[in-house]
Parts: sequence; structure tokens; C-alpha cells
Amino acid sequence: MTSKKSNTQQKLVSVIIPTYNESASIKKMIHETKELHEQFPVEIIVIDANSTDNTAQIAEDENVKVIRRNKKYGKGADFWYAAQKATGDYIVQIDADLQFDPKEIPLLVTALDKGADVALAWRITHKEAPFIRTLGNIIFCTVTSIIIGKRINDVVAGFKAFRKDALLSLHLQESHFGYEGEVVVKAVRLKYKIAQVPVNYKPRLTGKSQVNPLKDGPLTIWSILKARFVHLS
Repeated sequence: MTSKKSNTQQKLVSVIIPTYNESASIKKMIHETKELHEQFPVEIIVIDANSTDNTAQIAEDENVKVIRRNKKYGKGADFWYAAQKATGDYIVQIDADLQFDPKEIPLLVTALDKGADVALAWRITHKEAPFIRTLGNIIFCTVTSIIIGKRINDVVAGFKAFRKDALLSLHLQESHFGYEGEVVVKAVRLKYKIAQVPVNYKPRLTGKSQVNPLKDGPLTIWSILKARFVHLS
């Protein structure tokens, strides 16, 4: 899939990259994200969950903003912390493992520029994904679509974009992987305009996924249900 040049000349885009032991991929991830400067101004924020390898040092050597956490608080907590430190008009979250292509960030940015409040990546090429994760995403999407009355094609993809004010209004509470579902449910409940953007997806080539389907699956379902009924200010 080829990304198109964005018209977002005046919008600063904060790209948040959560990491934990991603030394094999983080340098390439940063380099490819930096190339987006040709299309719009970019602030790159690497938030590192106290990696035991040199992920954070590699990122610092690339002269991007690095937030080092003193322990593993959880991906949701890390993303929310970084979002509050971001200075961009738009905020993009993307995983560090290159399963999502940073060259496709402009696809989500363009959706925001056209009026969406939230842009969700919709994985259209994930045939090589492990069966249990494919099944899990189907379950998450089905549960989410039923309880919010809107068809969602991909709930837990680690690639989303937001208008900053819309994101901060969600007041995310989930510290773990389940925040991905919380984001979607709360955004729909607040009647934000949501764009679902087809993107490519490929298997992780290096490192180890931090997602445990047996643990994170039930937590995500619970997070989706809680987000449906929690009071929104």
C-alpha cells in the first residue's frame, strides 16, 4: 500500500513509540519515521518500559525525545503518560517492532486532516499472524461492535492516530494492553468521528512480543466492557 502525501503542513504530529527490549528494530523505526519530516513536522517520542537491553540508548543516540520509565507500568500506562507529554496537534501511536510500516503513518494523519477525530489502523494483510491472535481480534471486534452498536474492524492494532484534544478527553485508565479497546469504546461513546484506515501488516521478524493472549485476552474483554459503562466526564 502506498502512502499519499499529507496536506497537514501546519500540524505537528507526535509519533509515540512504546518500547521494551526492541533494540533490534528501534533504530530503523526511528529512521523511517524521521523521513516523514518531508511531509509534515514530526515529534518522535520513544517511551521505554525499563528495557533490559540498550533500546533507550539507541533511541537517545538518534536525537529523539526518550522517556525512560523506572519499571514496567504497562503499555497503556506508558502510552497515556507519553501522550500527556506530547506537543503535537495530532498524536500517533505505533508499535516499535515494524509489523506496522511507519511509511503508512500519513494514511492515518490524512484521515484526521479530513475531519476524523480518531483513526484506527485496519490490518488487511495479516494472514501469517498466529491463529490465536487472529481469533482473539475477531472476538474483540465482535464484542466491541455489539456493545457500542458500531462495526469496528480492528480493535487492538497498535497503530492509531488522534486529535490530541480528543485523546486527552478519553482519560485512559487501563495500564495494560486492554487500553486499546478502552480507546475505541470511549471514543464511540463520546460520538467522535472515527475513520478505519486499511494498512499493511507483517509478522514480527525480531524480538519477542509482550502480548500474552491467555492473560491479555480476558483483560482486554474486561476493559472493553468497563469502558462501555464507566461514567464519562
